[in-house]
Amino acid sequence: MGCCGTSKMSANDVGNTKVPIKEPPSKPLKGPQETAKSPLKDKLETLRKEVTKNKADFEHSVETLKLIVKNVANNFGNQKFKTIRKENNKFKKAIGQYPSGKALMKVVGFIEKEDCFNYNVSLPKSYVKNKLLDIEIAIKELK
Repeated sequence: MGCCGTSKMSANDVGNTKVPIKEPPSKPLKGPQETAKSPLKDKLETLRKEVTKNKADFEHSVETLKLIVKNVANNFGNQKFKTIRKENNKFKKAIGQYPSGKALMKVVGFIEKEDCFNYNVSLPKSYVKNKLLDIEIAIKELK
């Protein structure tokens, strides 16, 4: 007898009738090349393709993104670091002119407005700190 005076049933018992359990067809395990990419890594790869001038320009774009995220993480209570104007020349040159750059801003926690990107106030400080680590990992994987 099981709990509360009931008899125990196995997973394949229905009443007193045995129901055969069908085994799912075996699928081969996914190899590393088949695993899903993170949105962050995917957008960084796209940014690298969009920044066609040279490797230094891509690295500058990534460093700018890291600086933005780091500033939010290190100054979380300061709204000044949570708003990035689209017309800011440094932002525009490094990130804002590229569709994947704008997409990256969203992935790291910003909301796009007409004239700026605002950090999503509903996200905790831990989120932006984790995104900073995610950027570092993704960059290492892309090299």
